[in-house]
Amino acid sequence: MDFKVIDKIDLSRPTVIFARHAERYDIESLNNHHEVLLTEKGISDSYDFGKHISGRSDDMRIYHSTVARCRQTAESIINGITDNGGKSEYKGEFLWLLGDYMFDKVFIDKFINTYNVNTFLRTWFDGKFPHDIVSPIDRISNDFLICIKSQLENFEGLTIDISHDWNISIMLEYYMGLKHESIGIPVFLDHIVFQKEEKNIKMIYHEYETDL
Repeated sequence: MDFKVIDKIDLSRPTVIFARHAERYDIESLNNHHEVLLTEKGISDSYDFGKHISGRSDDMRIYHSTVARCRQTAESIINGITDNGGKSEYKGEFLWLLGDYMFDKVFIDKFINTYNVNTFLRTWFDGKFPHDIVSPIDRISNDFLICIKSQLENFEGLTIDISHDWNISIMLEYYMGLKHESIGIPVFLDHIVFQKEEKNIKMIYHEYETDL
């Protein structure tokens, strides 16, 4: 796991870590993707993530999407924080972290099986699907940012949001111009950091930064 960004910033300030869940078993179809759980390594890595950030903020709270593997990730992070002497508040499910923007999953599943995930994402991100199949990324990314801004404005500590890889890719492409073809799909527990500053919000991903 890459902790370079987390290690170099002050997590006692209003901060949101927008993270992908930990390692899961393989997904065979969109129709059952909600049921796929973490591997043992995923649980262990989540625990180590929690140990690493334990004590970095006096106030930490953790949300997750409605998908079970995100709950597992959040719970394991909390266990790591607690076992290392830190404190955090489990806030439970937050629907927006799922990003349920796929309206025709049969079509999308068939498209991915016919071509591949990268072709689907590029077609989607370039706005070539009708909006009754999948929501456009400008709408999704704006909705995500509204929720993140609200978290930063209403909580002075560290918020951890456990979400999904496509949601991270959406934010990276729309706000940073980082295409998944160039940087890859976010790996398990990969994350974007959002930090409140005096006049804006700093968005940080690995070595990339931008002001929102």
